Amino acid sequence: MRQPFLLLAAAAAAAEQPRRTLQDDPVFQKKKYQENLELDAACERSSRWSDFRLQLLSTPEDSQVELVYGKTLEWDLENVTNIDEQSKICLVGLVTMQYMFAKFLMEEVNSVEAAAHSFRMMDEHVGALHPDLFDKAAGYGAIWPLCGPARQPAP
Repeated sequence: MRQPFLLLAAAAAAAEQPRRTLQDDPVFQKKKYQENLELDAACERSSRWSDFRLQLLSTPEDSQVELVYGKTLEWDLENVTNIDEQSKICLVGLVTMQYMFAKFLMEEVNSVEAAAHSFRMMDEHVGALHPDLFDKAAGYGAIWPLCGPARQPAP
């Protein structure tokens, strides 16, 4: 006879709890890197990344991959742990570097395999972002040179 009472007590306790929605699910919570994207996509908080971004924007397009390669070695970005740490500081900058490598490997070296590796690394960091959020963070090519000349957002 006690069982129905326990069920009623459990139901009453559950009714007192606030109703949870999909927005309460951790999967839908704002990610740690998202604040950096929204508040500091140019990575001005990090002199390393800010200086690199300005240098990259002032470098002729055909020489940018050389600058990227030099910084990759200097910052030890061949080390996965360092890549993950830097993605927390400047996600768009890191993705820009990986994109430039992939593009160079595909267009200049003609190595689809090596380019695919770079694309996988890039996708690991940017794959969860909505393309519009990423384009906005990159300034449509004006903040980070991912799209060639700066392009305007779609109407």
